[in-house]
Amino acid sequence: METAQTGLVGLSAELIFHIIDYVHPSSHLSLALSCTKLHRHSQAILDRHRAAHSIASDLQPETVLELLRRAGPCSVELWHVRELEFWGNRSSWEEWRVWGVSMEGLIRLVDAEPIKPNLQRDEILDLFSMAKQWWDIPEDEFDAARNELETGGDGFLKMLLIASCPRLHTIRFAKEKEYHMHTSHRWMTKAISWSMDSGRWPPGFQSLRNVLIGVSTGVPAVPGENEEYELRFGDFAAVLNLPGIHSVYIRDLYPDYEEEDEGQEMEEKYRLRPGSSTIQHIYIDCAQNLQEFYDPFLGVGKDLQSMTLRGLDDTYCDDTDAIPDALRKFCPETFRKMTFYRPGGLHGYRCGVYLPDATSDISGMRQLSVGIDDIDLLAMYDLGAGPSIEEYIDWWCQLMLPENIEVIMIWGATSNEWLNELDGDADVMDFADTAIAAMIKAGTYKNLKVLYLDDVERQTETQHEKACFQKSIAAGREMGVHVYTLTNREDGGYWREFPVAADRFDLKTGPFGERPASWKINRRDGVWEDPGCEGCGECEECLRVYPEHVWKSAATSLCDGLEKPEA
Repeated sequence: METAQTGLVGLSAELIFHIIDYVHPSSHLSLALSCTKLHRHSQAILDRHRAAHSIASDLQPETVLELLRRAGPCSVELWHVRELEFWGNRSSWEEWRVWGVSMEGLIRLVDAEPIKPNLQRDEILDLFSMAKQWWDIPEDEFDAARNELETGGDGFLKMLLIASCPRLHTIRFAKEKEYHMHTSHRWMTKAISWSMDSGRWPPGFQSLRNVLIGVSTGVPAVPGENEEYELRFGDFAAVLNLPGIHSVYIRDLYPDYEEEDEGQEMEEKYRLRPGSSTIQHIYIDCAQNLQEFYDPFLGVGKDLQSMTLRGLDDTYCDDTDAIPDALRKFCPETFRKMTFYRPGGLHGYRCGVYLPDATSDISGMRQLSVGIDDIDLLAMYDLGAGPSIEEYIDWWCQLMLPENIEVIMIWGATSNEWLNELDGDADVMDFADTAIAAMIKAGTYKNLKVLYLDDVERQTETQHEKACFQKSIAAGREMGVHVYTLTNREDGGYWREFPVAADRFDLKTGPFGERPASWKINRRDGVWEDPGCEGCGECEECLRVYPEHVWKSAATSLCDGLEKPEA
Protein backbone atom coordinates (compact mmCIF):
# COMPACT_ATOMS: atom_id res chain seq x y z
CA MET A 1 0.00 0.00 0.00
CA GLU A 2 1.28 3.48 -0.96
CA THR A 3 2.28 5.65 1.99
CA ALA A 4 0.65 9.09 2.12
CA GLN A 5 3.12 11.94 1.86
CA THR A 6 3.11 14.45 4.68
CA GLY A 7 4.52 17.91 5.19
CA LEU A 8 5.39 20.31 2.39
CA VAL A 9 5.98 17.65 -0.27
CA GLY A 10 2.51 16.27 0.34
CA LEU A 11 0.83 19.49 -0.79
CA SER A 12 -0.44 20.17 -4.27
CA ALA A 13 1.90 21.69 -6.85
CA GLU A 14 -0.15 24.90 -6.82
CA LEU A 15 0.30 25.32 -3.06
CA ILE A 16 4.02 24.53 -3.24
CA PHE A 17 4.55 27.18 -5.91
CA HIS A 18 2.62 29.66 -3.78
CA ILE A 19 4.69 28.86 -0.68
CA ILE A 20 7.98 29.13 -2.58
CA ASP A 21 7.02 32.67 -3.57
CA TYR A 22 6.93 33.56 0.14
CA VAL A 23 10.23 31.91 1.06
CA HIS A 24 13.08 34.36 1.59
CA PRO A 25 15.45 34.44 -1.43
CA SER A 26 18.40 33.39 0.73
CA SER A 27 16.64 30.04 1.41
CA HIS A 28 15.54 29.14 -2.12
CA LEU A 29 18.60 27.02 -2.94
CA SER A 30 18.48 25.11 0.35
CA LEU A 31 14.80 24.40 -0.21
CA ALA A 32 15.43 23.20 -3.77
CA LEU A 33 18.17 20.82 -2.62
CA SER A 34 16.07 19.25 0.13
CA CYS A 35 14.37 16.68 -2.14
CA THR A 36 13.70 15.83 -5.77
CA LYS A 37 10.12 17.08 -5.79
CA LEU A 38 10.96 20.49 -4.31
CA HIS A 39 13.92 20.77 -6.67
CA ARG A 40 11.59 20.23 -9.61
CA HIS A 41 9.07 22.76 -8.34
CA SER A 42 11.82 25.32 -7.59
CA GLN A 43 13.10 25.58 -11.15
CA ALA A 44 11.11 28.71 -11.95
CA ILE A 45 12.38 30.60 -8.90
CA LEU A 46 15.95 29.39 -9.50
CA ASP A 47 15.71 30.66 -13.08
CA ARG A 48 14.83 34.09 -11.68
CA HIS A 49 17.94 33.94 -9.49
CA ARG A 50 20.09 33.14 -12.53
CA ALA A 51 18.57 36.00 -14.51
CA ALA A 52 18.98 38.58 -11.73
CA HIS A 53 21.79 41.14 -11.80
CA SER A 54 24.03 42.29 -8.94
CA ILE A 55 24.58 45.68 -10.62
CA ALA A 56 21.61 47.71 -11.88
CA SER A 57 21.53 51.09 -13.60
CA ASP A 58 19.16 53.62 -15.14
CA LEU A 59 20.64 53.35 -18.64
CA GLN A 60 17.43 51.64 -19.75
CA PRO A 61 14.48 53.82 -18.67
CA GLU A 62 12.28 50.89 -17.63
CA THR A 63 14.82 49.16 -15.35
CA VAL A 64 14.07 51.14 -12.19
CA LEU A 65 10.32 50.83 -12.58
CA GLU A 66 10.44 47.10 -13.36
CA LEU A 67 12.51 46.44 -10.23
CA LEU A 68 10.11 48.47 -8.10
CA ARG A 69 7.16 46.55 -9.50
CA ARG A 70 8.76 43.41 -8.04
CA ALA A 71 9.47 45.04 -4.68
CA GLY A 72 8.64 43.10 -1.54
CA PRO A 73 10.34 41.25 1.31
CA CYS A 74 10.81 38.15 -0.89
CA SER A 75 11.80 39.86 -4.13
CA VAL A 76 14.50 37.81 -5.85
CA GLU A 77 15.47 40.63 -8.20
CA LEU A 78 15.93 43.24 -5.45
CA TRP A 79 17.71 40.74 -3.20
CA HIS A 80 20.45 40.32 -5.83
CA VAL A 81 21.09 44.05 -6.35
CA ARG A 82 24.33 44.96 -4.58
CA GLU A 83 25.31 48.04 -6.59
CA LEU A 84 23.39 50.83 -8.33
CA GLU A 85 24.68 53.26 -10.95
CA PHE A 86 22.75 56.33 -12.03
CA TRP A 87 23.74 58.24 -15.16
CA GLY A 88 21.32 61.14 -15.38
CA ASN A 89 17.90 62.69 -14.74
CA ARG A 90 14.71 62.15 -16.71
CA SER A 91 12.24 64.97 -16.12
CA SER A 92 9.39 64.15 -18.53
CA TRP A 93 7.83 61.19 -20.33
CA GLU A 94 9.48 62.36 -23.54
CA GLU A 95 12.84 61.66 -21.88
CA TRP A 96 12.06 58.02 -21.11
CA ARG A 97 14.68 56.94 -23.57
CA VAL A 98 17.97 55.07 -23.26
CA TRP A 99 21.00 56.93 -21.95
CA GLY A 100 23.76 56.65 -24.54
CA VAL A 101 27.27 56.93 -23.09
CA SER A 102 30.13 57.54 -25.52
CA MET A 103 33.72 56.42 -25.02
CA GLU A 104 34.55 60.12 -24.58
CA GLY A 105 32.19 60.23 -21.59
CA LEU A 106 29.30 62.18 -23.12
CA ILE A 107 25.92 61.18 -21.66
CA ARG A 108 22.99 61.79 -23.99
CA LEU A 109 19.48 60.44 -24.44
CA VAL A 110 19.39 58.47 -27.68
CA ASP A 111 17.33 59.79 -30.57
CA ALA A 112 14.46 57.32 -30.43
CA GLU A 113 10.83 57.04 -29.47
CA PRO A 114 10.35 57.12 -25.67
CA ILE A 115 8.99 53.98 -24.07
CA LYS A 116 5.53 53.96 -22.55
CA PRO A 117 5.88 52.84 -18.92
CA ASN A 118 2.10 52.80 -18.34
CA LEU A 119 2.48 54.13 -14.81
CA GLN A 120 -1.15 54.24 -13.71
CA ARG A 121 -2.64 56.21 -10.85
CA ASP A 122 -3.17 53.05 -8.77
CA GLU A 123 0.50 52.17 -9.22
CA ILE A 124 1.56 55.64 -8.09
CA LEU A 125 -0.55 55.17 -4.97
CA ASP A 126 1.17 51.81 -4.37
CA LEU A 127 4.56 53.53 -4.58
CA PHE A 128 3.47 56.05 -1.94
CA SER A 129 2.16 53.23 0.24
CA MET A 130 5.63 51.73 0.04
CA ALA A 131 7.18 55.06 1.02
CA LYS A 132 4.81 55.49 3.96
CA GLN A 133 6.18 52.30 5.54
CA TRP A 134 9.30 54.27 6.38
CA TRP A 135 8.57 57.98 6.26
CA ASP A 136 6.06 60.59 7.30
CA ILE A 137 6.46 62.70 4.18
CA PRO A 138 5.66 66.43 4.61
CA GLU A 139 2.70 67.56 2.53
CA ASP A 140 4.68 69.86 0.24
CA GLU A 141 7.24 67.12 -0.47
CA PHE A 142 4.44 64.62 -1.05
CA ASP A 143 2.91 66.93 -3.65
CA ALA A 144 6.29 67.50 -5.31
CA ALA A 145 6.93 63.75 -5.53
CA ARG A 146 3.45 63.04 -6.91
CA ASN A 147 3.81 65.78 -9.52
CA GLU A 148 7.20 64.37 -10.54
CA LEU A 149 5.79 60.86 -10.95
CA GLU A 150 2.78 62.08 -12.94
CA THR A 151 4.90 64.15 -15.34
CA GLY A 152 7.63 61.58 -15.98
CA GLY A 153 10.39 62.54 -13.55
CA ASP A 154 12.41 59.59 -12.25
CA GLY A 155 14.29 61.00 -9.24
CA PHE A 156 11.77 59.87 -6.61
CA LEU A 157 11.53 56.44 -8.28
CA LYS A 158 15.28 55.92 -8.05
CA MET A 159 15.30 56.97 -4.42
CA LEU A 160 12.60 54.37 -3.72
CA LEU A 161 14.72 51.75 -5.47
CA ILE A 162 17.72 52.66 -3.30
CA ALA A 163 15.52 52.28 -0.23
CA SER A 164 14.10 48.93 -1.36
CA CYS A 165 17.23 46.86 -2.13
CA PRO A 166 17.91 44.87 1.07
CA ARG A 167 21.54 43.99 0.28
CA LEU A 168 22.61 47.17 -1.51
CA HIS A 169 26.15 48.20 -0.55
CA THR A 170 27.29 50.73 -3.20
CA ILE A 171 25.79 53.60 -5.20
CA ARG A 172 27.64 55.51 -7.89
CA PHE A 173 26.23 58.74 -9.31
CA ALA A 174 27.93 59.42 -12.66
CA LYS A 175 28.78 63.00 -13.56
CA GLU A 176 29.51 64.46 -16.95
CA LYS A 177 29.35 68.14 -16.05
CA GLU A 178 30.73 70.03 -13.07
CA TYR A 179 27.39 71.34 -11.82
CA HIS A 180 25.32 68.23 -12.54
CA MET A 181 23.25 67.11 -9.57
CA HIS A 182 21.13 63.94 -9.58
CA THR A 183 17.54 64.55 -8.51
CA SER A 184 17.54 61.05 -6.99
CA HIS A 185 20.39 62.13 -4.71
CA ARG A 186 18.44 65.23 -3.67
CA TRP A 187 15.42 63.03 -2.85
CA MET A 188 17.73 60.69 -0.95
CA THR A 189 18.95 63.65 1.12
CA LYS A 190 15.36 64.42 2.08
CA ALA A 191 14.49 60.78 2.78
CA ILE A 192 17.44 60.39 5.15
CA SER A 193 16.11 63.36 7.11
CA TRP A 194 12.65 61.77 7.18
CA SER A 195 14.11 58.52 8.51
CA MET A 196 15.97 60.42 11.20
CA ASP A 197 12.65 61.99 12.19
CA SER A 198 10.64 58.76 12.12
CA GLY A 199 13.33 56.37 13.38
CA ARG A 200 12.34 53.99 10.57
CA TRP A 201 15.07 53.14 8.09
CA PRO A 202 14.31 51.31 4.83
CA PRO A 203 16.40 48.19 4.17
CA GLY A 204 18.47 49.78 1.39
CA PHE A 205 19.47 52.70 3.60
CA GLN A 206 20.45 50.27 6.35
CA SER A 207 22.62 48.11 4.11
CA LEU A 208 24.30 50.90 2.14
CA ARG A 209 28.05 51.15 2.82
CA ASN A 210 29.67 53.13 -0.02
CA VAL A 211 28.36 56.24 -1.78
CA LEU A 212 30.21 57.83 -4.71
CA ILE A 213 28.74 61.18 -5.76
CA GLY A 214 29.93 62.80 -8.97
CA VAL A 215 32.03 60.06 -10.58
CA SER A 216 33.54 61.85 -13.57
CA THR A 217 33.05 60.35 -17.01
CA GLY A 218 36.13 62.20 -18.23
CA VAL A 219 34.50 65.15 -20.01
CA PRO A 220 36.14 68.55 -19.26
CA ALA A 221 33.85 70.73 -17.15
CA VAL A 222 32.10 73.81 -18.54
CA PRO A 223 31.62 76.23 -15.59
CA GLY A 224 28.27 77.92 -15.19
CA GLU A 225 25.99 75.18 -16.55
CA ASN A 226 23.04 73.72 -14.61
CA GLU A 227 23.80 75.71 -11.48
CA GLU A 228 20.40 74.83 -10.02
CA TYR A 229 21.81 71.34 -9.43
CA GLU A 230 24.88 72.32 -7.42
CA LEU A 231 25.90 69.93 -4.67
CA ARG A 232 25.38 71.56 -1.30
CA PHE A 233 26.94 70.64 2.02
CA GLY A 234 23.58 69.29 3.19
CA ASP A 235 23.67 66.71 0.38
CA PHE A 236 27.02 65.49 1.70
CA ALA A 237 26.08 65.70 5.37
CA ALA A 238 22.94 63.61 4.90
CA VAL A 239 24.92 60.65 3.55
CA LEU A 240 27.08 60.68 6.69
CA ASN A 241 23.92 59.94 8.68
CA LEU A 242 23.15 56.65 6.91
CA PRO A 243 23.13 53.98 9.66
CA GLY A 244 25.86 51.76 8.15
CA ILE A 245 27.84 54.14 5.94
CA HIS A 246 31.49 53.18 5.47
CA SER A 247 32.95 55.46 2.79
CA VAL A 248 31.94 58.57 0.84
CA TYR A 249 33.50 60.04 -2.29
CA ILE A 250 32.09 63.39 -3.41
CA ARG A 251 33.19 65.67 -6.25
CA ASP A 252 32.53 69.40 -6.77
CA LEU A 253 31.01 70.20 -3.40
CA TYR A 254 29.74 73.77 -3.14
CA PRO A 255 29.06 74.53 0.55
CA ASP A 256 26.01 76.66 1.26
CA TYR A 257 27.23 78.56 4.32
CA GLU A 258 25.49 81.92 4.62
CA GLU A 259 26.02 84.91 6.88
CA GLU A 260 22.70 84.32 8.62
CA ASP A 261 24.14 81.00 9.81
CA GLU A 262 26.64 82.92 11.94
CA GLY A 263 26.40 81.68 15.48
CA GLN A 264 24.27 78.68 14.54
CA GLU A 265 25.85 75.36 15.37
CA MET A 266 26.75 73.59 12.14
CA GLU A 267 26.32 70.24 13.88
CA GLU A 268 22.73 71.16 14.70
CA LYS A 269 21.86 72.56 11.27
CA TYR A 270 23.15 69.50 9.42
CA ARG A 271 22.29 66.98 12.16
CA LEU A 272 25.92 65.88 12.49
CA ARG A 273 26.10 64.88 16.12
CA PRO A 274 29.74 64.20 17.14
CA GLY A 275 30.57 60.49 17.20
CA SER A 276 27.20 59.44 15.76
CA SER A 277 28.24 58.18 12.31
CA THR A 278 29.81 54.91 11.17
CA ILE A 279 31.77 56.73 8.44
CA GLN A 280 35.39 55.58 8.10
CA HIS A 281 36.68 57.07 4.84
CA ILE A 282 35.99 60.50 3.29
CA TYR A 283 37.33 61.74 -0.06
CA ILE A 284 36.33 65.28 -1.08
CA ASP A 285 37.37 65.95 -4.68
CA CYS A 286 37.77 69.49 -6.05
CA ALA A 287 37.19 70.95 -2.60
CA GLN A 288 36.49 74.62 -2.01
CA ASN A 289 35.17 76.91 0.73
CA LEU A 290 34.88 74.17 3.34
CA GLN A 291 36.42 76.11 6.21
CA GLU A 292 33.16 76.44 8.18
CA PHE A 293 32.49 72.70 7.98
CA TYR A 294 35.69 70.91 9.06
CA ASP A 295 34.57 70.23 12.62
CA PRO A 296 31.07 68.99 11.69
CA PHE A 297 32.13 66.39 9.13
CA LEU A 298 35.39 65.34 10.79
CA GLY A 299 33.78 65.03 14.21
CA VAL A 300 30.70 63.04 13.24
CA GLY A 301 32.50 59.69 12.77
CA LYS A 302 33.08 57.45 15.76
CA ASP A 303 35.74 55.51 13.84
CA LEU A 304 37.02 57.86 11.12
CA GLN A 305 40.15 56.36 9.58
CA SER A 306 40.99 58.44 6.52
CA MET A 307 40.32 61.91 5.17
CA THR A 308 41.33 63.04 1.69
CA LEU A 309 41.04 66.57 0.36
CA ARG A 310 41.82 67.25 -3.30
CA GLY A 311 42.10 70.89 -4.28
CA LEU A 312 41.88 72.79 -7.54
CA ASP A 313 44.59 75.19 -8.63
CA ASP A 314 42.06 77.86 -9.65
CA THR A 315 39.79 77.66 -6.57
CA TYR A 316 40.28 78.04 -2.85
CA CYS A 317 39.78 75.86 0.17
CA ASP A 318 41.00 77.92 3.12
CA ASP A 319 42.01 77.26 6.73
CA THR A 320 43.13 73.71 5.94
CA ASP A 321 45.40 73.87 8.98
CA ALA A 322 42.22 73.39 11.03
CA ILE A 323 41.88 69.84 9.69
CA PRO A 324 44.66 68.21 11.76
CA ASP A 325 43.39 70.21 14.74
CA ALA A 326 39.93 68.66 14.28
CA LEU A 327 41.37 65.16 13.86
CA ARG A 328 43.43 65.57 17.01
CA LYS A 329 40.30 66.69 18.84
CA PHE A 330 37.86 64.03 17.62
CA CYS A 331 39.71 60.85 16.60
CA PRO A 332 43.42 60.86 17.53
CA GLU A 333 43.57 57.11 18.19
CA THR A 334 41.44 55.66 15.37
CA PHE A 335 42.55 57.92 12.52
CA ARG A 336 45.06 56.45 10.02
CA LYS A 337 45.51 58.49 6.79
CA MET A 338 45.45 62.24 6.11
CA THR A 339 46.00 63.03 2.45
CA PHE A 340 46.06 66.35 0.61
CA TYR A 341 46.16 66.36 -3.19
CA ARG A 342 46.77 69.26 -5.59
CA PRO A 343 47.81 71.56 -2.74
CA GLY A 344 47.86 74.62 -5.00
CA GLY A 345 44.16 75.06 -4.24
CA LEU A 346 44.48 74.43 -0.48
CA HIS A 347 45.49 77.18 1.93
CA GLY A 348 46.17 77.20 5.65
CA TYR A 349 46.23 80.18 7.98
CA ARG A 350 49.75 81.65 7.94
CA CYS A 351 51.11 78.50 6.33
CA GLY A 352 50.94 76.59 3.08
CA VAL A 353 48.44 73.84 3.98
CA TYR A 354 49.24 72.96 7.61
CA LEU A 355 52.23 72.94 9.95
CA PRO A 356 53.45 69.36 10.49
CA ASP A 357 53.64 69.50 14.28
CA ALA A 358 49.84 69.82 14.36
CA THR A 359 49.76 66.07 13.65
CA SER A 360 52.19 64.96 16.36
CA ASP A 361 49.44 64.08 18.87
CA ILE A 362 47.36 62.05 16.40
CA SER A 363 48.72 58.79 17.73
CA GLY A 364 46.82 56.51 15.36
CA MET A 365 48.02 58.18 12.17
CA ARG A 366 50.10 55.94 9.91
CA GLN A 367 50.18 57.88 6.63
CA LEU A 368 50.20 61.55 5.66
CA SER A 369 51.19 64.01 2.97
CA VAL A 370 52.87 67.30 3.85
CA GLY A 371 54.51 70.23 2.08
CA ILE A 372 58.24 70.74 2.48
CA ASP A 373 57.59 74.48 2.52
CA ASP A 374 55.48 73.97 5.67
CA ILE A 375 58.25 71.86 7.21
CA ASP A 376 60.74 74.65 6.52
CA LEU A 377 58.28 77.26 7.82
CA LEU A 378 57.96 75.36 11.10
CA ALA A 379 61.76 75.11 11.29
CA MET A 380 62.01 78.86 10.81
CA TYR A 381 59.46 79.45 13.59
CA ASP A 382 61.33 77.09 15.94
CA LEU A 383 64.93 78.02 15.10
CA GLY A 384 64.60 81.69 14.27
CA ALA A 385 66.92 83.56 11.94
CA GLY A 386 70.43 82.37 11.17
CA PRO A 387 70.57 78.88 12.69
CA SER A 388 73.56 76.67 12.05
CA ILE A 389 73.42 73.69 9.72
CA GLU A 390 73.86 71.43 12.75
CA GLU A 391 70.85 73.01 14.47
CA TYR A 392 68.76 72.51 11.33
CA ILE A 393 69.74 68.83 11.11
CA ASP A 394 69.06 68.28 14.82
CA TRP A 395 65.67 69.91 14.40
CA TRP A 396 64.71 67.40 11.69
CA CYS A 397 65.65 64.56 14.03
CA GLN A 398 63.08 65.66 16.62
CA LEU A 399 59.48 64.45 16.51
CA MET A 400 57.25 66.76 14.52
CA LEU A 401 54.99 64.08 13.00
CA PRO A 402 53.11 61.19 14.68
CA GLU A 403 55.61 58.84 16.29
CA ASN A 404 54.12 55.73 14.65
CA ILE A 405 54.00 57.14 11.12
CA GLU A 406 54.75 54.59 8.38
CA VAL A 407 54.25 56.43 5.07
CA ILE A 408 55.26 60.05 4.41
CA MET A 409 54.65 61.87 1.14
CA ILE A 410 56.43 65.24 0.88
CA TRP A 411 55.44 67.64 -1.89
CA GLY A 412 56.49 71.10 -3.07
CA ALA A 413 59.66 73.15 -3.33
CA THR A 414 62.19 73.92 -0.61
CA SER A 415 62.19 77.44 0.86
CA ASN A 416 65.30 78.84 -0.77
CA GLU A 417 65.32 82.25 0.90
CA TRP A 418 65.44 81.02 4.50
CA LEU A 419 67.68 77.98 3.87
CA ASN A 420 70.22 80.12 2.04
CA GLU A 421 70.89 81.86 5.34
CA LEU A 422 72.49 78.61 6.53
CA ASP A 423 75.11 78.70 3.79
CA GLY A 424 74.63 81.00 0.83
CA ASP A 425 76.93 78.97 -1.40
CA ALA A 426 75.34 75.55 -0.80
CA ASP A 427 72.51 73.82 -2.66
CA VAL A 428 69.35 73.93 -0.54
CA MET A 429 68.52 70.41 -1.73
CA ASP A 430 71.74 69.27 -0.03
CA PHE A 431 70.52 70.71 3.28
CA ALA A 432 67.24 68.84 3.00
CA ASP A 433 69.03 65.64 1.93
CA THR A 434 71.48 65.78 4.84
CA ALA A 435 68.70 66.49 7.35
CA ILE A 436 66.39 63.76 6.05
CA ALA A 437 69.22 61.23 6.01
CA ALA A 438 70.03 62.11 9.63
CA MET A 439 66.37 61.73 10.59
CA ILE A 440 66.22 58.26 9.02
CA LYS A 441 69.45 57.12 10.69
CA ALA A 442 68.33 58.46 14.05
CA GLY A 443 65.24 56.24 13.92
CA THR A 444 63.04 59.20 14.80
CA TYR A 445 60.07 57.35 13.32
CA LYS A 446 60.72 53.74 14.23
CA ASN A 447 57.90 52.34 12.06
CA LEU A 448 58.72 54.35 8.94
CA LYS A 449 58.38 52.19 5.82
CA VAL A 450 58.54 54.61 2.90
CA LEU A 451 59.35 58.27 2.28
CA TYR A 452 58.37 59.89 -1.03
CA LEU A 453 60.58 62.78 -2.18
CA ASP A 454 60.11 62.72 -5.95
CA ASP A 455 57.70 65.67 -6.02
CA VAL A 456 60.24 67.87 -4.23
CA GLU A 457 62.80 66.76 -6.79
CA ARG A 458 60.53 67.80 -9.67
CA GLN A 459 60.05 71.37 -8.43
CA THR A 460 62.85 73.01 -10.36
CA GLU A 461 63.09 75.58 -13.14
CA THR A 462 66.60 74.49 -14.12
CA GLN A 463 68.21 71.07 -14.30
CA HIS A 464 69.71 69.70 -11.10
CA GLU A 465 73.45 69.25 -11.58
CA LYS A 466 73.50 65.99 -9.64
CA ALA A 467 71.05 63.36 -8.45
CA CYS A 468 69.13 64.56 -5.39
CA PHE A 469 68.61 62.79 -2.06
CA GLN A 470 71.42 60.27 -2.47
CA LYS A 471 72.30 60.49 1.24
CA SER A 472 68.66 59.82 2.13
CA ILE A 473 68.55 56.83 -0.21
CA ALA A 474 71.70 55.42 1.39
CA ALA A 475 70.30 55.97 4.89
CA GLY A 476 67.07 54.29 3.86
CA ARG A 477 68.92 51.24 2.56
CA GLU A 478 70.77 51.02 5.85
CA MET A 479 67.65 51.39 8.01
CA GLY A 480 65.17 49.42 5.89
CA VAL A 481 63.22 52.45 4.67
CA HIS A 482 62.19 52.92 1.03
CA VAL A 483 63.23 56.41 -0.07
CA TYR A 484 61.41 57.03 -3.33
CA THR A 485 62.95 59.53 -5.75
CA LEU A 486 62.98 60.01 -9.51
CA THR A 487 66.16 57.95 -9.72
CA ASN A 488 65.18 55.36 -7.07
CA ARG A 489 61.63 54.22 -7.74
CA GLU A 490 61.25 51.18 -5.51
CA ASP A 491 58.65 51.78 -2.80
CA GLY A 492 57.64 48.25 -1.81
CA GLY A 493 54.21 48.72 -3.40
CA TYR A 494 53.08 51.30 -0.86
CA TRP A 495 51.74 53.53 -3.68
CA ARG A 496 48.65 51.30 -3.59
CA GLU A 497 47.86 52.57 -0.08
CA PHE A 498 47.05 56.11 -1.30
CA PRO A 499 43.37 57.07 -1.57
CA VAL A 500 42.32 57.64 -5.16
CA ALA A 501 39.49 59.53 -6.85
CA ALA A 502 36.75 57.54 -8.53
CA ASP A 503 36.88 57.69 -12.32
CA ARG A 504 34.99 56.39 -15.35
CA PHE A 505 36.55 52.94 -15.03
CA ASP A 506 34.70 52.56 -11.72
CA LEU A 507 31.38 52.88 -13.60
CA LYS A 508 30.76 49.21 -14.29
CA THR A 509 27.69 49.64 -16.51
CA GLY A 510 29.45 52.10 -18.82
CA PRO A 511 31.35 51.35 -22.04
CA PHE A 512 34.80 52.08 -20.64
CA GLY A 513 35.95 48.57 -19.78
CA GLU A 514 38.74 47.80 -17.34
CA ARG A 515 41.31 50.33 -16.16
CA PRO A 516 44.66 49.71 -17.92
CA ALA A 517 46.76 47.39 -15.75
CA SER A 518 49.81 49.63 -16.13
CA TRP A 519 48.14 52.67 -14.52
CA LYS A 520 49.19 53.82 -11.07
CA ILE A 521 47.98 56.31 -8.49
CA ASN A 522 49.44 59.78 -8.93
CA ARG A 523 50.43 60.61 -5.36
CA ARG A 524 50.30 64.38 -5.90
CA ASP A 525 47.02 64.54 -7.84
CA GLY A 526 45.18 61.59 -6.25
CA VAL A 527 43.97 60.04 -9.51
CA TRP A 528 44.68 56.96 -11.60
CA GLU A 529 46.89 57.66 -14.62
CA ASP A 530 49.45 56.23 -16.99
CA PRO A 531 52.76 56.55 -15.07
CA GLY A 532 54.67 57.42 -18.22
CA CYS A 533 58.29 56.44 -18.76
CA GLU A 534 59.10 56.11 -15.02
CA GLY A 535 62.60 57.50 -15.38
CA CYS A 536 63.83 56.70 -18.90
CA GLY A 537 66.32 59.59 -18.72
CA GLU A 538 65.70 60.52 -22.34
CA CYS A 539 62.26 62.13 -22.66
CA GLU A 540 61.45 65.83 -22.29
CA GLU A 541 60.08 65.48 -18.76
CA CYS A 542 63.12 63.54 -17.54
CA LEU A 543 65.56 66.00 -19.14
CA ARG A 544 63.69 68.91 -17.56
CA VAL A 545 64.88 67.69 -14.14
CA TYR A 546 68.32 66.18 -14.87
CA PRO A 547 70.76 66.18 -17.79
CA GLU A 548 71.23 62.85 -19.53
CA HIS A 549 74.57 62.04 -17.91
CA VAL A 550 73.07 62.33 -14.41
CA TRP A 551 70.33 59.85 -15.32
CA LYS A 552 72.92 57.39 -16.62
CA SER A 553 75.11 57.77 -13.55
CA ALA A 554 72.14 57.30 -11.21
CA ALA A 555 71.05 54.19 -13.10
CA THR A 556 74.54 52.71 -12.82
CA SER A 557 74.69 53.43 -9.08
CA LEU A 558 71.28 51.83 -8.58
CA CYS A 559 72.28 48.69 -10.47
CA ASP A 560 75.53 48.41 -8.54
CA GLY A 561 73.81 48.96 -5.21
CA LEU A 562 75.76 52.18 -4.66
CA GLU A 563 74.20 55.32 -3.23
CA LYS A 564 77.16 57.67 -3.34
CA PRO A 565 76.25 61.28 -4.20
CA GLU A 566 77.63 62.41 -7.51
CA ALA A 567 80.67 64.69 -7.31
